[in-house]
Amino acid sequence: MRNQPTTSKQTLSRYFNRFRNWVRGVMPTVALVAALLFILRTLFGNTFLYGENILGELLGAVTTILIFITLVYYGFKFFRWIKRKLFWRVRRRLLITYLFVGLTPIVLLTGLSFIFVYGVALNAMSQSVMNQVSATEKQTLETARTLANEILLLSSTTDEKSLKNWLDERNKILQAPLPGAQIAVWRGNGDEKDSNITSEIDDEKTRGVGDDKTPIKTKLPEWLKEKKEWKEKEEWSGLSFFPASNEREAFGTPSLRAIVRKKKDNNSITVLLIVPINRTLVERYRDNLQMDVRPCFESDPIVSINDENGITIEKSDERKDIEKNTERRIQRRGGQIRSDQFGETRNGSYVWVVMTATDWQSGEREPHHAFLFPSSLTAASQQFLERGYLGQAFNLWNMLKVFGIIFLILEGTALIASVLMTRAVTSMVHRLYRATNFINRGDFSHRIKADSHDQLGELAEAFNDMSSNIETLLQERVKHERLEREVEIAAQVQSRLFPEKVPDLLNVEIAAECRAARGVAGDYYDYVEVIPGLVAVALGDVSGKGMSASLVMSNLQASLRSQAAITAERLSIAERAAAVASAQTTDRALARVMADANIEGAISRQCSNINKQLCKSTDENRFATLFLALYEDRTRTLHYTNAGHNSPILVRAVGTTERLTTGGMMVGAFDFAKYDEANLTLNANDILIVFSDGISEAESQSNEEYTEDRLLKFVVENRNLSAHDLRDAIFNEVDKWADGKERGDDQTILILKGRELA
Repeated sequence: MRNQPTTSKQTLSRYFNRFRNWVRGVMPTVALVAALLFILRTLFGNTFLYGENILGELLGAVTTILIFITLVYYGFKFFRWIKRKLFWRVRRRLLITYLFVGLTPIVLLTGLSFIFVYGVALNAMSQSVMNQVSATEKQTLETARTLANEILLLSSTTDEKSLKNWLDERNKILQAPLPGAQIAVWRGNGDEKDSNITSEIDDEKTRGVGDDKTPIKTKLPEWLKEKKEWKEKEEWSGLSFFPASNEREAFGTPSLRAIVRKKKDNNSITVLLIVPINRTLVERYRDNLQMDVRPCFESDPIVSINDENGITIEKSDERKDIEKNTERRIQRRGGQIRSDQFGETRNGSYVWVVMTATDWQSGEREPHHAFLFPSSLTAASQQFLERGYLGQAFNLWNMLKVFGIIFLILEGTALIASVLMTRAVTSMVHRLYRATNFINRGDFSHRIKADSHDQLGELAEAFNDMSSNIETLLQERVKHERLEREVEIAAQVQSRLFPEKVPDLLNVEIAAECRAARGVAGDYYDYVEVIPGLVAVALGDVSGKGMSASLVMSNLQASLRSQAAITAERLSIAERAAAVASAQTTDRALARVMADANIEGAISRQCSNINKQLCKSTDENRFATLFLALYEDRTRTLHYTNAGHNSPILVRAVGTTERLTTGGMMVGAFDFAKYDEANLTLNANDILIVFSDGISEAESQSNEEYTEDRLLKFVVENRNLSAHDLRDAIFNEVDKWADGKERGDDQTILILKGRELA
């Protein structure tokens, strides 16, 4: 017997087994060497063996690698051993599973709750800082409006000195609500030509953070005149800043600014009120919020931000330059920014408050890191639970406690239920395991005791029923195997009924095949050489399938063979009579015998005789469709009759088609049935296709039939093939159409194709 070729998968498996065996053999040595090296490093770790030299570094690397490989290998083996020992029993698996199932929701719920509360707290703290700044901004704008209205009420002839004194007095009053406030008034639109009167108080506590020294008398920036708010309402307010004066400085100079312009008659007044971010203002924020708010306004904007729809804005070249400048400033300052704008060192974790600010010089409005507040759990808990609205209104801590108690009760109940269920399941599994051991020994009398009236109890009863029926099933299996063997023998016997040899004909090529649907077929085809040059061909389809149909098929085959023998005998008599007639032409009886033996009408007589024989030898509900023909090779003439069978297809060499329908009803149904006969000439390259309905009614996966029209079209397209090749092509086409679906009926094809003589 030749060796089967080795596949690549088998080759890889063989190499893998070799590698695994090699690893198993070498790992004890590796582990021993790793242990010795570990001892050496422990004892001589401070000597030249592991010192800062080539030998020490190499020895240290080898020691680390070998220890790592040893730990991974034996750790994996230990894990597999623990897994086998721990998880072999189903009870342990279920207990560990329930443990994980019980702990997982607790851990997830606790973690998600913490993340939610912590995130909401940080967001609320950030929003609180922004609200404080926004409130100061609104107060600044209202104050600027009030100042503008009051200045308009003063006489237009008031000199600058008197107005200066009035502004100083008003500014002293403003220091309480707006510490560090600075006032600038223009009698006009704020241009260079307009007179400017200012008021500012120099105090260390109210001095703004940052290093900007721009005087307040500076004219208003040009970008302000393009603002929509200024054009429509003639006022503007917001958080503004001056950029850092040098590259080493990362902080800008933030302030809250409000500008209001009022007109009365021909007088125009422009008021600029500036409230710098200073220590007094920040301490007020701290007192109001009771948290450590720190000013830390970064001069450069945030490079990567989201727009109003949450879509990330791509970095432009200008933004990339800003980012590089920021990194460069931080590097020059010695790394990360560790202090705020008061110069105080930050200890602990802080979170940025991002606010949109306007560059007072250029008018660009972008988000900046403005303030910091502590992000510790203590600060978040204090703000969210003790001072927050949610904590005050709903007493969140008490709610969490109640929810925790309910959750623990539910988890405890689930744990108890899981233990009880595990015990019930594992107990039944153990009983089933013991029962299978009895079954393996061949003891079918063992029964499982069912204590419960639930699904597990039903499972035990089902197992008991199964064990009691196994012996019966085994006996039936023996019977079934015997029946299958009988079917195989019947199929072998039936295969001998089909013709084994094709008659040797000069002018026609014959090919046929039958494919059974259920082991044995109810379809039948045959070609019998009656005399040299004269062949009887037939294809029949017995009603039903399986063994009963195959028995009727064998009866049909016997009837056809007997009729072929009768026809051969008659032709032999006719030949002898013809020989006698050549000497005695006046014998009328001999002339009548010759007429009866003539081949004309032989097919209809044969079909009638077959019908009568089947009617006598089969039940009333058994019948068969039959196409029967006699082919004369010398004249290329085909005499045929169609007894209720699918109309065969005749395809001429030029591609035209005909259907052979002449005949009568099926055979075996009525003994009085009569059958007509017709004949045709089978010229060179003409094709006659006789088929059973298993071909035309073959179904696809979507239950669509192949149909005779598709068969006819396929034969026309492939009419140049030989009879054998065409037969194989039709079967391949039908199998492709079925796409693996099981045959619902026997499939039989008989093909006659006229030869083209050389």
